[in-house]
Amino acid sequence: MLRTEPAKRAEGVSKKKKVSRGTAAWKVGPRDTPKPSVVGMDAALREKLAAREREVSAIYKNVPGILFYVAVEPDGDFRFLAMSDGGLTAMGLSRERVIGSRVIDVIPPPSCEMVLNHYREAIRSGKTVRWEEISVYPAGQRYGEVAVTPLYDSNGVATHLIGIVHDVTELRESHARIRELAERLAIVREDERRAVAVTLHERVAQELYAAQLSLKALERKSGGRSGIMELAKELSRVIDKSIEDVRNLTDQLYPTSLVYLPLSEALEHLARQLGKASGVRVVVEQQPEFPELKTESRALFFRAAQEALANVVRHAVAKNVTIRLEEDSERIAMVVADDGKGVAPVDLRKPGSLGLLGIRERFVAAGGGLRVERGSPRGTCLMVFLPSSESEAARSTNSR
Repeated sequence: MLRTEPAKRAEGVSKKKKVSRGTAAWKVGPRDTPKPSVVGMDAALREKLAAREREVSAIYKNVPGILFYVAVEPDGDFRFLAMSDGGLTAMGLSRERVIGSRVIDVIPPPSCEMVLNHYREAIRSGKTVRWEEISVYPAGQRYGEVAVTPLYDSNGVATHLIGIVHDVTELRESHARIRELAERLAIVREDERRAVAVTLHERVAQELYAAQLSLKALERKSGGRSGIMELAKELSRVIDKSIEDVRNLTDQLYPTSLVYLPLSEALEHLARQLGKASGVRVVVEQQPEFPELKTESRALFFRAAQEALANVVRHAVAKNVTIRLEEDSERIAMVVADDGKGVAPVDLRKPGSLGLLGIRERFVAAGGGLRVERGSPRGTCLMVFLPSSESEAARSTNSR
């Protein structure tokens, strides 16, 4: 018998003062719902029990979630006495397969051992225990939020567990589909940015350069006439400004350095731009022998750096920022640390943090993640990372 704190308290109470907890000898009825023995009971009591049984049967049949009732056997084993129709449907198992069977014969490994440990924890603590569970049944993989509550007899011995499962499989699958769609959208947007940037760089900028050369030729052929010279110089200044604007817009859309340069050099170029525009000092550090990354991965890290630095300028009131690229056996990471006023992880959920939330979703979809912590002694430390397989894929691609 499994005895708990309720059992110890019951031992100090005399038999005359013991209060029954109403735990009759439970049996499995025709509808497989728990009901007490009716032997020796008068007709009125039997009718009340029959009515109660119908009520319980209706609950097990119609409850939208998964409701189950488990017996705690003397040898410490657990056996299903009842389960709602929704639970049987979710698992894809028949009533005959579940009711009366041991829990270890119904719940598949490796989930089963975790479930049994939670059952034992509930009995030891005398409290409701909750956990998340993933199991594979004939109906497929199911995600559930589970809660079990222990029941005791008058001696404080655990006799039964009653539990409920909130099946969140569809919700999890919906989240996965949304994340996949978001990743596809991000890829399409990045491809469009690249296409526009290439057009600006290879066509618009080149045409502006050609116009600049034509003006130079016009100056040479003007014979020194002041009106033409002044007009040519003014036009030349306008074209120079247009070329600079096109170059800046190209870098914002999709820096050409991401295509031709390693990630560290692209980040150094970004750091120089930020320092010139804002006065914030940005230092880029790279771990020795940092791997070469695929173009898509370089773009992902670069976008994260852009968003992090934009937040530093807008909110952090920082003077110095360090960007560090590092790798270990499990992941490739970029850490952006500043000496500003600091930010808490909860700030990521504020409306103004949609940029970082989008970056996090893209890294999660690629098998990585994003973390934000307060710096020491001040400032903010942001880390984004991808699995180390990203660098291996790049090495494999480049070796062919």
